Amino acid sequence: MCCCGERGGGRKRSPGILGMNHGGGNGKDCSWIEIRLRFPGKDNHAFQDYEGMLVGTMCHELSHIVHGNHSADFYRLMDEIREEFDATRGSAGADGQGLFAGA
Repeated sequence: MCCCGERGGGRKRSPGILGMNHGGGNGKDCSWIEIRLRFPGKDNHAFQDYEGMLVGTMCHELSHIVHGNHSADFYRLMDEIREEFDATRGSAGADGQGLFAGA
């Protein structure tokens, strides 16, 4: 996902959009989600903060697979996904076996 169409497969998105769910909501199947990895046009497309933006946006978009709107159930599920992510990521690691790249 990119603001200028030059990166991210050429899909131009508004700079204010951090993520997008395609086809989810209300129990419908989701074809894919997009997450903006870089700041749009700022600092020459520098990467977004992993903890502050990327993980939260990922949890947000995954929650849209089940709940299309921003209801109390949506935010409850988003919190559950984040809690599960935080609880398991230290043991899973980047390769699923507790090992991170360069470790």
